[in-house]
Parts: sequence; C-alpha cells; structure tokens
Amino acid sequence: MVAVTPEREVVVNRQYRHGFERVCLMLPGGLLEPGEDAMEAARRELLEETGYVSEHWQSLGSYVPNSNYRCGEAQFFLATDARKIAEPNDGDLEETENVLIPYDELVRLSQTGAVPSMSSVAALLLAGLKLNS
Repeated sequence: MVAVTPEREVVVNRQYRHGFERVCLMLPGGLLEPGEDAMEAARRELLEETGYVSEHWQSLGSYVPNSNYRCGEAQFFLATDARKIAEPNDGDLEETENVLIPYDELVRLSQTGAVPSMSSVAALLLAGLKLNS
C-alpha cells in the first residue's frame, strides 16, 4: 500500500532484501490471512510494519504480477492522512527502518533503482494518479 501523510510524505520501509542483495526502499505490504478481506489486511499490515494508521483508504485495483502463470494477485491501496500511533511490531526477522520520503522524491528514487520492486513502483505510480487528480 501507499500510505501518505498530510505533508505528502510516503511511509517507506528501508531494509535489506536478500533477493536484491542490498538495502532497498519498499512500500509496506503483506499477505492475506485465511478469510481476511484485502482492505483489512492492508490496514493490519500498515499498522504492524510501520505503526501508522489511516481513516482514508482507496483501492488502486487488483493485478496479476505474471500474466503467463497467474500465480498470484496483487491488490494495491492508497491510504491518505496517515499518522503514526505506535511503534512497528510485525514480528519479522528482518531489520526494517521506517522512513518518510516526499512523494515526488520517491518517484524520482524509483527511477534510480532505489525502489527495485515492480509492485512497489506500480503502486506508487497508481497512487500518483489519485493524488494528482
């Protein structure tokens, strides 16, 4: 999900990702629990991973990451007016630093490879369509 503060800063995870073999900028996200609604999962993951919440959520759509295999589905959300209410507590073994990056700067950084995940870049650009309209 793309969580944006009132100052138009995006809540981003900075963490080492083994698949990329380096520290990367990633948007918060996760998997659905059995029987869980996608919006509920997004709210839960945002709070667990970042300590942020939002009362203003919009769906950015549902997409298949690999059209040849249809091995999954990615659902993207935009959360505006995000605010921090707690410390992150996702129980993950990875060390994560939460940072706030202005939306336009994060888009620029995504073009340099600092945001290597296709799903993070896609969600960021889809959110921009809503933020800039």
